Amino acid sequence: MRGLKNEAKVEEWLQHCRTNDIFVASAQETWQLGTAQYENSEWLLLSHGSKTKLSNRGSLGLMFALSPAARKAWKDAGSEVTDYGLRIMAIRLKLMDDKGKHITIKLVNAYAPTSASTEEDIDGFYDQLNLASQTSESEILIPVSYTHLRAHETGRNLVCRLLREK
Repeated sequence: MRGLKNEAKVEEWLQHCRTNDIFVASAQETWQLGTAQYENSEWLLLSHGSKTKLSNRGSLGLMFALSPAARKAWKDAGSEVTDYGLRIMAIRLKLMDDKGKHITIKLVNAYAPTSASTEEDIDGFYDQLNLASQTSESEILIPVSYTHLRAHETGRNLVCRLLREK
C-alpha cells in the first residue's frame, strides 16, 4: 500500500481489511514519518518510518494493522514493537491453537531495497532481516513482506501480506 499519508487512504485500507475478515495486515512504503501507535476505529495501527522526510513524494515506512482480536493477541504477547533499521519491524502475537495450547507468532514486516541500491545497503538489509528472523524454539516465524529479490537471483517479487482470521 503506497502512501498511507492521509486518513482517507488509511480508512480505505482498513475497510478492505474489515470486509475481508483480516486478522493482521501489513503495509510497506506507507510514507509515514516516525514510530507511532494509534487507533482507527477499533483497529490498532503500529507504524515505523524515517524521522524526517527523505524525498518529496515520500519513501519507506512500514505498518501493521491489528484487528481487535489481533490487538488482544499483541497485548497478551507483551505489546512490543521492534525495529531493525528503517526497513524492518516485528511484533509478536500470543494465540491459542486448536488444541488449547498457547503459541507465540513473530510477524516480521520488511521492505527490501531495490536492486538499484548499493550492495552495502542490500547486504545490510539482509543482515538485519536475519536478525529479525531469529526466534526462540517455541515461536513461529511468519514473514509478511514486500521483498524485491535480487534480479540475478530470481527476477520475481515475494509478497506475503495478509493473515486471515479463521
